[in-house]
Amino acid sequence: MLLNVTDADRDALKQAQTVLSQQDKAMTLAEMAQATDMSKIESQLGQAAGVVANKDAGVSYTQNAMYGEMSNQQSTKAKLDTQGGVEGALKVDVTEA
Repeated sequence: MLLNVTDADRDALKQAQTVLSQQDKAMTLAEMAQATDMSKIESQLGQAAGVVANKDAGVSYTQNAMYGEMSNQQSTKAKLDTQGGVEGALKVDVTEA
């Protein structure tokens, strides 16, 4: 299976590398793997808690997840499109905070 790497993927990688270098947080491959593994574990724990809460409340997890995914991704995309990408959207978030 071949990966379809887009220009947007390349730009996102460059941006991530820039952020890390600006914060003087160069990471080894092992450190990157550990950070992403922990992030995935924490994300799964949070997601599992949400599933249990939805089931306890009698909510359709399928419907809830479908709405949440679509709403989150589409609103994020619209925000990035209208506010000049990640950097612009972050500036707006910080200003609004």
